[in-house]
Order: sequence, then C-alpha cells, then structure tokens
Amino acid sequence: MKFLLYLSLVFILTGCSMKIPSIDGDRNSSYYQNETKIVNTLNSHINKTTGKDCSDFVSIVNQELNNIYFDEKELNFKVTTTKSEAIYNLYEKQGKISTQDLPSIGDLIFFRDTVKASKKSNSQITHIGIVQNINNDNTIIFVHQLNGKVTQGYVNLDNMDSHNIDGKIVNSFIVRCPTKSTPNHKCLSSKFLAGYGSVK
Repeated sequence: MKFLLYLSLVFILTGCSMKIPSIDGDRNSSYYQNETKIVNTLNSHINKTTGKDCSDFVSIVNQELNNIYFDEKELNFKVTTTKSEAIYNLYEKQGKISTQDLPSIGDLIFFRDTVKASKKSNSQITHIGIVQNINNDNTIIFVHQLNGKVTQGYVNLDNMDSHNIDGKIVNSFIVRCPTKSTPNHKCLSSKFLAGYGSVK
C-alpha cells in the first residue's frame, strides 16, 4: 500500500505518467540483442570489399547472422535476373515488403532500376542493402556494397530532391548522373527506392 502511495506522489510531483516498458522496448529483450548484433556486424564490414556485389554482401551478412534474412534454397532465380530481385520476391510472397512506413533497424532495403540494363526491359529490383539506423529527421542510414566497397547510404523521403540539408547528407547518390544536363536529384537514392523487407 505504501508503495502505491509513493507512486501516486511521484506522478503528482512530476506531472508525467510512468512508462511501463514493453517487451519490444526492453533493452534485454531478444529483439534488442538481435538488433545490436546486426548493427555490429554491419559496422565490421564498412570500408571493406566484402562480397562481389550488393546481393553477395547481404548474403555474407546473412550467413554471419545464421540466416536471419533467408535460406539461400528459398530464392527462386527462375523468374528473376538478379539475386536482389529474388530476395525481394521472397519477401513479397511472405507479405514482408513495406513501402509506406519507416523501416526498423536490420530491415532489408531495396532499390529498382539502378543499372542501365534494367531500363531496357521491365522495371526490376537491382540493388539491396541493410538498414543500420533511422535519424530523428527520418533519414534512413543503410549499409550496402557499391562500386566494390561496403559503405553507408542515406534515404529521406521527406526531402526527396535534396542531397544534403545544412551540411548533413539526407539522400546519397546511388547511380552516376549520365550527363551534365541531368539534374542531380534524379540520381539520388530516394528516386530509386522500391521498399523495405521486414526482418521481424
């Protein structure tokens, strides 16, 4: 009884409600531990030449994390020309693709038509990365293999036409602008985003 009275007094004096921690918010929960492991694994590859390309990098990380993302045997290459698209199709089939809400740390991030060859045929998934963090301004930081090197990329759909704001990158370049006359904003990651694949 005295404990309840003490809690009531704290509530009155602080003017704030006491937040009861949820399972997802518990820093000792299995999800938090898993999230931390993903981030640490990604950090260990930044600035290295891990993998032959973007999808190979994701496969290597997947193996290091005990196939948290997919089983290689599940990927169907019969209906796709890229491994990135095969992964996307698997997640779409499982109902794990999102295009509206912000992703969670550790989610896969997909991009379409980032190579010239894809523009000659139907639109297709051509690039993949893994979400590392989400800033307060909704800038998504992801890790991917680009041009032979593992690096961080940025996407912010609230500022799709901006590369940086106040000196801070919000959208990175994911393709090279083909000509000098091509506006820079058309080469930003925000213009090629296809969706997120939930790891939960």
